[in-house]
Parts: sequence; C-alpha cells; structure tokens
Amino acid sequence: MYITRAIRNELLSQAFQQGLTLFVFLIVVFLSISAQVDAQSMTKSFNTTTGQLDVNYAGYLSKHDLVYRRSIADRADGIPVGTGKVGALIYDQGSSVKLHITGVDASPHTMFASGRVAISANPPLPSVNIERRLSLHDGTAIIKNSSNNNTVKMTVFGDPNSELLAIKVEDPRVGSGRSYTIDLDIWDNSIVNCNGGGGFPPGDPSSWSTATTGKETNPENPVAIALSRGQSDPNNYGYTMRVNHQNGSKGGSPTVNSFVLNSTAARLVIYNPSPDFTIWIAVASRVNATGYNSEGAAFNIIGNARRVGASAILNSFTGFWHSFWSKSFVQYSSTSADARTDYDYLENLWYLHHYVVASASRGKNPFHFMAGVHRFNEDCEGNPYFNPSFWTAGYWHFNQRISLFPLLASNHAEFLDSYHNFYKSSTEDIKAITLRKFSGTCENQTCVARPNKSCTCDADCAVEGMWTPEVLAFDGLFPADTGTVSKELERLSIRTPFVDQDYNHNRRFQPGSSEVLYNNPNVENIMSSGAEVAEWMWKRYLFTNDQNFLANTAYPYMKETVKFYKKWLQLEDGVYKIKGANAQENWHWVTNPVPDIAAVRYLFSAAKRAAIILNDTDASFTSDLSTFITKTAPFAVGPYMKITGEIGTKYLPCSTVIDEYKVGEFGPNESNCENLYDDVDLGTPWESTRFYGPYNLQTPELEMLFPHGVIGAATSSNAYKIAKDTYLARANYDRDRSFGTWKGSNYTGSWLYFYDKPTDILIDENPWKLWIWSQDAIYAARLGLRDDVTKILKRMALRNNQFRNGIPWDGNARFDSIGVNATAINESLLQSHDYHNLDSANGSIRVFVSPPSDLNAPLDDQNVVGSTSDVNFNGAFTLAAEGGFLVSSERESGKTKYVGIKSLAGKQATVSNPFDGEEFRVREVSGRVVAGPSKTWVAFPTTLNWVYIVERTATDRKFNDYMHITKTGTPNNGEKSISIPATNGKFFSFEKEPYNTATPEYLQLTSLTRYLGSNAGN
Repeated sequence: MYITRAIRNELLSQAFQQGLTLFVFLIVVFLSISAQVDAQSMTKSFNTTTGQLDVNYAGYLSKHDLVYRRSIADRADGIPVGTGKVGALIYDQGSSVKLHITGVDASPHTMFASGRVAISANPPLPSVNIERRLSLHDGTAIIKNSSNNNTVKMTVFGDPNSELLAIKVEDPRVGSGRSYTIDLDIWDNSIVNCNGGGGFPPGDPSSWSTATTGKETNPENPVAIALSRGQSDPNNYGYTMRVNHQNGSKGGSPTVNSFVLNSTAARLVIYNPSPDFTIWIAVASRVNATGYNSEGAAFNIIGNARRVGASAILNSFTGFWHSFWSKSFVQYSSTSADARTDYDYLENLWYLHHYVVASASRGKNPFHFMAGVHRFNEDCEGNPYFNPSFWTAGYWHFNQRISLFPLLASNHAEFLDSYHNFYKSSTEDIKAITLRKFSGTCENQTCVARPNKSCTCDADCAVEGMWTPEVLAFDGLFPADTGTVSKELERLSIRTPFVDQDYNHNRRFQPGSSEVLYNNPNVENIMSSGAEVAEWMWKRYLFTNDQNFLANTAYPYMKETVKFYKKWLQLEDGVYKIKGANAQENWHWVTNPVPDIAAVRYLFSAAKRAAIILNDTDASFTSDLSTFITKTAPFAVGPYMKITGEIGTKYLPCSTVIDEYKVGEFGPNESNCENLYDDVDLGTPWESTRFYGPYNLQTPELEMLFPHGVIGAATSSNAYKIAKDTYLARANYDRDRSFGTWKGSNYTGSWLYFYDKPTDILIDENPWKLWIWSQDAIYAARLGLRDDVTKILKRMALRNNQFRNGIPWDGNARFDSIGVNATAINESLLQSHDYHNLDSANGSIRVFVSPPSDLNAPLDDQNVVGSTSDVNFNGAFTLAAEGGFLVSSERESGKTKYVGIKSLAGKQATVSNPFDGEEFRVREVSGRVVAGPSKTWVAFPTTLNWVYIVERTATDRKFNDYMHITKTGTPNNGEKSISIPATNGKFFSFEKEPYNTATPEYLQLTSLTRYLGSNAGN
C-alpha cells in the first residue's frame, strides 16, 4: 500500500487531533514509512528479449520536435535537416522559403556553405496559419502554410546514400496563372573575402572566390539549373549544385523554364505545377566524384533519384533516422513543476545534438565543430574578431572531442568513422611533422629543438613515433615549403616566421638553427592531443569489441603515440617528467601538465592491454610500458584557500613553469605552478609581471577526470577528495559569479581566490560568461556532484542557445555546448570507465552516478548544497558501456528500479551497487542467479547476446514486480526555451552589481598566503 506524503501528513494530523489509540497511530506511522517510495510507479519498460527499453520512438521523439508557429526570419534560427552527407537550415525570407545548404565534402573541413535555394509561389503561400517543424523521429523538415481550408505542405528530406536533398511540395490550390519559382544562388563575388586574405583553401583561392552557373535540358534531367565552385581546386575539393523538378503522382502538365541570372544565380520557373511535385537538389562534391567530375556526378545523382522516385527515397531517409534513434534512449525529466520545463529542454538538446552530428558525419570529411551542415553564415563561420573562417581552417581536437565524445555511450560508434579515418590516413604526414618539429642537433649540451632537454650528442635529441598537432588540416600536411597549407595553420601548428607583439613572450628556436621565430603559443606545444586521439580509438574498441578496428586503426596509432612519449619523457629524480609542453591552451612551456600525465597513465596502460589482445611480440615496445606507468610523475598539488578560510589541497595544472622571457633563456629558472595566479596585477600589462595569466579559459587541472578518466567518483578517497576540491576551486570558475572588472580594466576572467581587495571587484552574475566549451558539467558528473551537473547545463543553455532551434552560435566553437550537454547527461546516467585499475578487463557499470536533485538549489563555494535526494527526477536510458554492453535502467523518486544488461561481446561484466547500499543480485532472464547477493559490487561472466537483470533481493520491488509499459510522449506544438530565474540579487542578474561585503559567502575572497608544508596526492 502506498500513500502520498500529503495524505500521510493529513493522517498524522488527524490522529493527534482525534486522540487515536497508540495502535492506530503506529499503523499510520507504518503507512508513512511506506510513503518514502510512494511516488515511484510500479512500471518498467525493459524488454528482456531485445535487451533495451521498449520505446515508441515516434511518439516519444515527437515531444522533442522543433516547432515554430510563425515564419522564421533569422536563418540562424532555421529548421535543420540533414542526411549525413548534406544538410540545410530552412528559414523564411519574405514570402519565400529558403534553404541554406552545405555539403560535408564540398570544401576542406566543410569550411564553406555550398549555396542557397529559395522557393516562391504565385500566388504567395497562405499565411493565416504557419507551421515549421523538424520531425525528429523521421528526420524531415515540414513546412506548412494554411488558410481558407487550403494547406500547402513542403517536406524536406534527402538520400542517406548520396549527396542529395529533396523538397516534396503538396499544393492543392488550382487555377490558371499559378507558378513556382526556384532560385539557386550563392552570395556574391566577395565569397571567401571573409577569410581576411588568409589564403584558404590552399592552392588556388580564385577557384573559390568565383562561381559559375548554367542551365540544361536533357531527356534524363529535363530542364535543370546548376552552380559550380572550386572546380580548379588542386586538392580536388569543389562541388556542383544541380536543381531539377519532377512531377508527382497526381499528374498535371506543367511548363518548366530555366534562366541564368548571372554568375552566381540561376532560376527555374514551373508554370501550372502539378498538385504534388518534387524539387531535387544535388550537392555533388568533386572529392567523391568519379574523375573529380562534380558536374557529371550531380547529373547522375538526380537522374538516379528520378528513376527511384520520391516515395522510395523518403522511405529510405526516414528508415535511416528510425534506425539511428532505435540504438539508444535517454529520458531526463522531472516531476517538479518548477524544474519540468528545464529538464525537458536539456533532454531536447541531447536529441538535437545527436541529430546535427549525425547529419554531418557520413562524408569523407569528419563532422566539424564549427560547421557541420547547418551553417547559416555563408562562407564566414568563426570569430568576427579574428579571421571569420579561422576555426574552420582545420580540425581542433579539443573542440572535436566535445562534439563527438557522446557518440560512444550513445551507441553510435560508426559515426566516428570519418574522424578516426582522418587521423589514420594522416599518420605518415604526422610522423614527418614530428621529425621536422622536434628533431635537431645537440649544441652546448642542449637540444636545439628541445631546449628543455640536455644532451651529449645528436642522438640524444632524436625523437620517434608521432606527435599529433592540436590543429590538423584535411590532408595532414603542415610543412611551410609545400605551399599546401594556409598561413593560418602554419601559424598555429608549425614554426612559421611572423611577428606579433602579443606573442613575444613565447619565442622558440627554429630546429637546426639559432634563428628566433615567433609562434602562436596556444597550441604549438600541446603534446596530449595525439594521446587523446589514440585513447579515443581504444575506447571505441572497448565499446564495440571491434578487434579489426583495434588491429588496423587504434593500436598502430596508440603505438606510434606511445613511442613519441617515451622519447619525450625525461627521467629525473626517479620519475619520468614531461618538460616544455603546454597545459592545454592555458599554460605554456610547463613541466608535467596534467593532461599529459593523465594521458601517459591511461594510454600506456591501454597499449599494454592492446598488445596482449593482439599478441604483439615487439619486446622493444612492450617491455618497459609498466615501468613508465609506475614511474610517471604524480599530479602536482598545491594549496588553496577555502571559503571558510581553511587551507586546502588541490591539483595544479602543472608542476613548474619555465621562465623564458628573455630571448634564448629557457632555464634553469622555473617556478612552482602554485604561483600561476599569485602576484598578477591585472592593472598593469601582463608582460611586466613575473607570472602570467592563462591564455585561454580551459581547465587542464581537471583533465584527469575527463577525458582520461584516471580519477573519478569511484577512486580512492584521497585522490577523489583532492579532485573534488580542485573542481570546487577551479580557476575557470563560473558557478555563481565571475569578476567583471579589476582595478578599472575590462577584465572578464574569473580567478576567485587570489585577491584581497574585494571592494574593487564588480560581481558579474551574467551567465553569458560561461564559455561554450566549458566542461564543468562533465567534471561534476564524473565526480558524482549531482547538483552541479544540471545547474551548469542550464547556465550553458542560457549563455549559448540564443536561438529557438537550440543550435548554439559562438564565434569560437559553435556546437561545443550541446556536446557538453549530451556528454554530461550520458555521464550522469551511466559510467563504465574503470578508475581503480586500468590494467583490468573492463570498467564497472555504474548507473545514475549523478542524478540531479533540486535544480534550483543554490550552491556555495565549497559544498554542493540543497536537496540530497533526486526525489523529483524521473530518468531512464538505454546506453552503451565499455566492455561491449548495452545497459538500460529506470529511476524514480530517488530509487533505481532495476538494471538490464545485454552482452554484445560475451565478456565479463562488473556492476556497482545501483540500489544505494541495498542488497542486490544478478540473474539471467530465466531466473538463474549468476552473481550476488552483494551490497557493493559483483563481477560475472556473460554469454554473447544474453540479457541479465540486476535487481534487489530483499524487497517486493524485484524486476518482475513491475508492470511492463512502452514509453511514449505527447507531440510538441510550440517553441521550447530554458527558463530564466527571477533576479534575486544573487543568481542570473543581467546587470553588474557592486560587491556586497555583507554577503557571507563572499567574505572569504582573500589572497592566498604562502602555504608552507607539503601535501601529497596522486
């Protein structure tokens, strides 16, 4: 018997008021105890045959449809549609419906949009009732205009197997003089000028700064118009767009004429159109065309579409998306009226992120974090303060990982093919870059190319293996003398002469000479990118058990990356140190940056396991892996001041910074990294200070949590405690406040614990200060900090989701924030990486690690406060886990109902207690118990494709006690948004407010006094 808390309280009140007997009172108390789980429904959705949740995906995903009951004037807010190879944003311009179209492989790195198609009707489309909808389950965009019982409907879809979009038009209006005009165009002849003279794409810029148009009448493709660009690109990029009309099933005898308006525009006019017809749009890329003939490919693509027919291609398109969605599921909702809208919005972003990534992940080019196929800014996609196409000039791994990482847990590893193939195909070029960048002679007992390394002969300076640049071009080539890469990328990742006063502090020697060159310091010495790529490949193996991928792609990349680290690491004082590397973009030329220390620990362990799996007998490679693992330097630790005034210990981003402000001075001056923020006077130019501020707002000191996962919620208490304190004291801090100004300057950083003049500080509560790539929510999820995850995701949505379609816009990293949202939600629901022992077979399956509690509970500086119960959270999922498992679970009213596991590889499974300390067991569907009972964790062998149930042992809430239902949803019929909390003087004030010394949690913002003593932590 289950009663609500309200009824329980009323019964208790009546018992006292009426003087009921003790016996009756005890009965009421018993009922009140049972009410602790009163809100949990006795239903389940796990299917023991399929091994995943039963979901009516059409019904459930309909609640996440993007819906506008209006015209969309801003193309940035358009409805997205995509096939994996080509896509568009759909918006309105006057009475026209317009598609801003991008082909994945049409240009290097998908750096340019391809063109526009506008559809206009005569008479104009009805305007009394308007609907614009992305039908998420089908993947289609629906355009409806209605009045006077007439509805004009356009369905936008495509061919998942070719570079084709289609628009099926249904217009029942009749009468003479009716027509449709289809305009195909590209911006103007200033295309590519937005590159600011950056010279991209490489080779022949004129090929991209001009376009050609044409028309054609052919029996197979009657009356078509076309637009071509990049036809002389030496790297075989470039494309042809071709537009053609085809009558539908309702007959009619339209007349179709074509016109070339100018070199950038052509027009198709359909007179007396059929009540239904299809507009075919090919975006044929040269790189995928036979003989690089994109004009011929466009002709063939539309010819094939006409033969197959619109209905068959639409069925193929919707089938592709139905299959895509069926592989995983996430429910992230709340029963609280206050939080329901926000949880729904964050869940909506999870599905939207997967849609936009999958829409652009089936080409030769990998999905690009700035571009995808849902571009709206013509050729100019990037930060307007820099080169507007700056960020699409290559693949920046840090941002790519944020967008693509969720795909593994979401059971979509195949959509990583293009990204992993991109690195695999670049291997030999990367090796050449490595030798050119780091090999050099020994002069004056110092390696010229590595001034942090001492030597006695040239052989001491040799490097081996592969250093993967943080920024990599489409062909993997960087040498300046090849002429194949733009000046922008040369500046970013290889030594290129250019002078910029902002970079004078980071001078380097040209390998093999004494010439001093100036380089962008942010990425040139990031060493950890290659290790992350290699780890990611290894994790793909762990999720999929694809041994062919391990042998042919992952392990070779892992091996070459490990070889490089072996040569780069230096044995000093009994430990291997990394010297002269960057801690992400924040800190330059440092020793033992956290990302590299974490990478060595994880990657070397993974390589050791992979060598065993593949029976690698190369002893020169495998024999010393364990030595490097055990002797790699520990993470550096240092003091920080807590809000209470106590001194705590946190991980530092590095151990020492090499002081190199004088030309040629690379040491021995080194400073402990605990001083990075100390003594910085932000009122004076940073060049005059001894220690400098970060060059970007990343958080490298927390990279051991993500992506490397060597510390987390299940780690030993000391390491976890330090990691948690590091998170709470992180310098890139944006939970409740960040500095708006300091000493009158317009400084927008957020160093919270390092200054002792609080009256000079203006507190900026504006959530727009949370950076689009901030991974704080992922760190919080891996630490099990349930309150932080959703609050930070909400703040990121407030900052980045300016448009109703949910697609962020930021001049530096467009899709990062919804990638963080998807990863953080995945990590809060399921974690499977192993923190304890990286040499073990698999990680432990842990469900609902960070289920959110009260979304609106406040946070102080040192502790997660508010509700400790997720009683209002209603969560469910089917996601993939390391080891080759499909895991499903449901949670309501603060209690997990069960866990269902399908073994996809037949490996041993380890499961941590999902029932908050209650005794549990694991059984087969037949009922045979295979593990448990236990109150901690269990490990058990599995059989390929068998399903296992994890359930309580001692209550009436075993798996079979729940009644089976299929999950579904109610269609969405309006625009979604995140709520903006009311301004109460603390949260989300959109005005800068003076510092209030009476606010208790702000009283301890004092400078950090030198802490004497040592604190150990790994």
